[in-house]
This record gives sequence, C-alpha cells and structure tokens, in this order.
Amino acid sequence: MKIAALENNILAIVAGTFAATIAAEDIEPQFHALTHFPDRRAKAELADLAERLNQFADYVAELWNKACEPIPEPEIEAFARRHVDLTRRYWAAEGRCMNWFITGPARFPVARNEKRMRISDARRADLKAHEAMARKSAKRKAVPHGTDDEPIRSGDPVAMQRIVTRIEETALSIDRMKAANAIIRRMEKDLATEEDMIAAVAANTGLSPEAAARGIKLAPWQSRRGFSTTNSRAELRRLQQRLAAPRTAGTLSSAPPRRSDASWLWPISQPPPRRRRPEPQREPGRARFLPFPSNPDSKSRPHRFHGLSATSMSARRTASSPRTSPTGRKGRARPIRT
Repeated sequence: MKIAALENNILAIVAGTFAATIAAEDIEPQFHALTHFPDRRAKAELADLAERLNQFADYVAELWNKACEPIPEPEIEAFARRHVDLTRRYWAAEGRCMNWFITGPARFPVARNEKRMRISDARRADLKAHEAMARKSAKRKAVPHGTDDEPIRSGDPVAMQRIVTRIEETALSIDRMKAANAIIRRMEKDLATEEDMIAAVAANTGLSPEAAARGIKLAPWQSRRGFSTTNSRAELRRLQQRLAAPRTAGTLSSAPPRRSDASWLWPISQPPPRRRRPEPQREPGRARFLPFPSNPDSKSRPHRFHGLSATSMSARRTASSPRTSPTGRKGRARPIRT
C-alpha cells in the first residue's frame, strides 16, 4: 500500500482525508548551516519520510489481511498526520543547528549550539518512538489476543484450547528430542560421521535437517552432542499448572465471597457506630486498672495524708530526712545558714 510518492523533488502524501505536498526547495534553507549540499539533504529527508509512511501502511495492510478484515483508513490517516507534524518539528530543530565545518570556528557559540543539537536529537528520537508505538497499537487492534507465537493471554476466549494445543506440541517436541539423543548415542559408538547422524535423525524423528544439525554439530564451547530437554520440560510443567489452575479455583472456599453491592458502605451524613473497647483479659494475680472518664472532685478525692496520726507523720518526716552529722562525713564544720 502506497500513500506517499516522491516525484520531481516534490513529496505528495494522501491518506484518507489527509493530503500534503512538500517540496525540496521549501525545506532546503533549513540545512544551509549543516552541509555544503543542502539540496541533497532535503531530497534525502523527503525520501526517508516517504519510506516511513509507506512501510507503516504496508504493515497495517498486512496485519488486517491476516485478520481478514478491511484495512482501517483512519488508522493510517492518523499516523500520517501526526508523523508529518513530528517530522516538520525535527526539520525546524535541525535548522537551528550549525556545523563547525560550514560556519567556521571564529566566535562560535559552542554551548548554545550543543543545546540546539540535543533538542534536534530528541526530535529525531520522537520520530522513532512514534513509529514504534503506532505499530504496537495497530497490532493490538488487529490481533487483540495475540498471535500463535506470542504468550497466551487470559482474556483470550480460546485460551484453554491454545494451552492444550501448546502442551501437545511441547510434549511431542520432547519425545522427538529424546529419540534423537538415543540415535546420536548409538551412532557415536559406531563412530559415524556428523552427516550420517543428521540424516538418520531427520529420517527417524521428523526433525528438519537444520534442527538436527543444531544438536549434532559441536560448538567451540560444547563437549557433548545431543538435545537438552530441561527448558522444554519446565515449559510443559508450567503449561499444565496453568491449565489446571482455573479448574481448581472453584473448589477453594477459604476466601469469603466478595460483595458486588455497596451495602457495607455507610452514608457520609451518618458516622459509623463506635466499636466497644475489648475487655482486658483477666488473669489471676494481676492488678486491673480502670480508666476514669475525668478527674474526681475534691469531696470524693481524699487528701494524700488523710487518716494519718501526728506520730506517723513525724515518723515519715524523720525517715525522709538525711541521717548525717552537722560536721559532715569528713569531720569539717559546715556553716549554719540562718
């Protein structure tokens, strides 16, 4: 599918309702400070833009042909419109850059030019990122559940059938590799050549000669011929577990059912009820302290020394006073304060 054509140094783009015409002489002044031949640079930029647009159109057409659906013109039109706009921004950023070989080194604004060159590089990176994202989006729309060589997605309606098919293919591949290993070990004892081994494996196991050669011909770092089934057996176990997971999910009743309604939510105008504080665990031989809501009044709160006699009060004061002599510990007289 062709949506852009370059003829007589003029690029014509037609994609749906979007149409644009870009002449090489219109963008040539933006490359005067970058090259001695700005006309060649302008023609090369137009050719690159046409190539990117046509490649994306071919990619989308191929995807939708595989999906057996009509080609989406709006998808191609949106890409062409956005990509042309990003390309013009890149050309404008390139026009603000200068080449030392063209302008000369005298009184050259080095820091300013380096900043402009970084901006131009960022605009160029935007072109690549936009094309990659557009291809990914088109593939996701054309094949929403992925292709056969991609991982199986849970949203695929035929995911279970695809898992079963992949399990069968993996098991058949493991059996073929085991049979090939037996043939290789037997022929190694007979001192057969590699060509004979490849022919025997391809004839008895159904493997292609190229696949058989990968397990027979030794690489510089290999010391033993044969096929390894470790990764294939691990993949087989993973697929079997994935196939059995949905069947056992309905038998697990440990988790409570989720509520689909909002009956457990409290309205904003009514606060939820306060929960009672749990009663402390009563254990024998432990004191239990009950908190008061507020301090008691003076009548219900007795004085600290209420009920103590004068004798006991004097005894408490005597016990609390230090028992030292007036001369001190070392026998020196202390001054008496009045």
